Order: sequence, then C-alpha cells, then structure tokens
Amino acid sequence: MEGGGMLDPETPVPDELTPIEQAQKRLGMSSIQRAASKSFAQLRALKGPVHVKWDPGTGPAAHEVPDTGEADRIRLGRFRGAMLGLAVGDALGAPLEGRERGSVPRLEDMTGGGMLHLLPGQWTDDTAQALCFAESLVQCGRFDERDQLERLVRWLTKGHLSSTGYCVGIGRTSLQALRQFMLTGEPSPGPSPSNGSLMRLAPIALAFSYDPQLAAEMSARSSLITHSDPRAVDACRYLGLLIAEAVNGAPKEELLSATSPPLLELQRVHPLHPEIAAIAAGSFKDKMESEIQAWGHVVQTLEAGLWAFHHADSFRAGCITAVNLCQDADTVGAVFGQLAGAHYGSAGDRGIPGYWQEQVALRSTIEGFGDGLAELASALKTGPTARWRAE
Repeated sequence: MEGGGMLDPETPVPDELTPIEQAQKRLGMSSIQRAASKSFAQLRALKGPVHVKWDPGTGPAAHEVPDTGEADRIRLGRFRGAMLGLAVGDALGAPLEGRERGSVPRLEDMTGGGMLHLLPGQWTDDTAQALCFAESLVQCGRFDERDQLERLVRWLTKGHLSSTGYCVGIGRTSLQALRQFMLTGEPSPGPSPSNGSLMRLAPIALAFSYDPQLAAEMSARSSLITHSDPRAVDACRYLGLLIAEAVNGAPKEELLSATSPPLLELQRVHPLHPEIAAIAAGSFKDKMESEIQAWGHVVQTLEAGLWAFHHADSFRAGCITAVNLCQDADTVGAVFGQLAGAHYGSAGDRGIPGYWQEQVALRSTIEGFGDGLAELASALKTGPTARWRAE
C-alpha cells in the first residue's frame, strides 16, 4: 500500500456516466472517501472473499511457454517473474502492513489477514495499479497516460483488476491525483515523496526493456501521472533501469554496481536526485537491518527493497527478508519482488516458489500480462516506429 494511509471511494454511481461525470456526482455528495477507521470496520464485516472472474476480452490469458529455445524460455520466465514477483511480494507482505518490526512473529509464508483482512494470496493496490498499467500497454501498444489514468479510475470506482472485487489500499497521493483527473480530465500529480509510483513500476520497465535507458526514462514519466516529487520520479527512473537490465540477463553484481556502464550513462544524461544517487552508489549494502527503515517514503522503500535483494541468494529468501522489515511491508515486498522476479525468473530453484505462484490471486491474468509485455517489447524493438510509440 502506498504510504500515507488507505482510502477508498464511497457511493456507487451509474455505470453509464463518464468518469468525469461520476466524479462530479461524487463530489456533490457529502464525501468521496471513507475515513480509514470506517473503512477498516467495513472490511472486517465482510463475509468471505469476493470472487473475481477475468473477462478474456479485456486482457491476455497465460499460455503455455512455446518451445522456442532456452534463451527465449528464460526471457519469458523473467517477464512473468517480474509481474508475479510484484504480486507475490505484495500478497506476502500485506499481513504485516503497518506493523512495527519485532511486534509480530516472523512471517514465513502467505497467511492473509492483517489490517486489510485479505485471504492468503490476495494483494493490494500495488499489484492492482501495476495490472492497470500492464493492460494499457498491452492493449494500446504504447505508453498512453490518459488510457492508464482511465483504467486506474475503473479500478478505483469499480474494482477493475482487483484481487477482491473492490479498490483496496489506495494511498492519499494516488487518490487525490485520480480525483483531479476525474474532475478535469487532465493528469494532476501530487508533490509527495511517497512510494505509490514505485510500487507499480514493473510493466513500464518491461515494455521498454529492449532499450534500458529508454525504460528508465519511461519509468520516470510513469511516476508523473500521480507523483511529481523528484525523489519519486528518480526512484522510478533508477528502478526501471535495474528491472530492464535484469530481464535482459545482467548479473546481480553488475545490476547493483555503482560503476556499471548503464548507471553511468543514466547519470550522465540525467543526474539522479542526491538521495537516489546515494542508493545507486550502494549506500545500503553495508547497513544492518536495524538501520533500514521501511515506511512509506519512496527513498526508504527503494533502499529496503534493494537491501533485501542484495543480501539474498533466492527469491524466497529475499522476499521473506523484505516483508519482515514490516512497516510498509506489502510495498517493500512488491519493490523487491518485481526486481528479484526479473532477475531470478518464475522457475528454477532460486525463482519464485511454485506454491506461492499457485496461491496468488489472478495468477493466469498476471502471467498473461507478463507474456503480453514480452511480446510488446519484442515488437517495439523491431518495429520502425519504436521510438514514436514511446511518445
């Protein structure tokens, strides 16, 4: 969940209204959001899960990995791994959301529960927003801010691509940006250094991974839909570069090297904010767990996710380490998960455990978007209008 608290929409409005008309109708009422305490009380009153049926007309479904050679299987596994890893980290960390480190027993598996009262395998706004971006990229074949925002509004108002059937866990900055878009029809990012744009990043980096420098710039651009603080923008820029390099097979040592050629080129073209540059230089590597903070600030979240990635030798070990930092555990898990999934892939001894993949909500949908993003990246790489599609 994005730092800054959970909010959700209040009164349903007719489906035939446009998003702007829906917003205007909402804003004419007494309130567009519930207070967090009221929201939690309503969630506690729910009886059992809300089952979501995926409409095959709105996105891709996972298909069998074609036997096109070992390199292609590994590449597709990394695309799937980044998307599944984000969801798995989110679902694993959700029960520890908002808890102080050391205040609860160490978590070793998907348990569900927590302040959102989710079932095992259900995830929060981190994954739902990522799926909205993935759906937009795959269906539009390009980066389209307006289409992305419209899909986020569908998630906010109707639970589109949610693991529960309704919007769960939206943070204040994202909510305010979507409310302004619903009113005006124009993007209106907030100047908050919270982690709401970092947590959903993987689809952008994957789509443009054929050119990691472009992936970094498009990742930064994706933050500006809702979060305009330079630290949030540059955190996305740096993590986008790492995900793109990881899915292309860069070893961990190179990914996290302060002198890697891709990072040096990124810094030459667009010097990172000093707080993000310090992380890129490896400031987190020698820190003890007690020195790592994991609340909703984007700098803390990036550092915590990379710290767990640096100290782990498998997806499972790193994800357990990441979420047990507690605090904004689901988002730290999501940040770790998308990078580690791109690095380790969705299979193999060090990849995402199969039993976690089986538990995660909407698994086939998530895998399908991973496949679609891999196909999109290949098409953009070979197409004559690849650069135009990034505009």
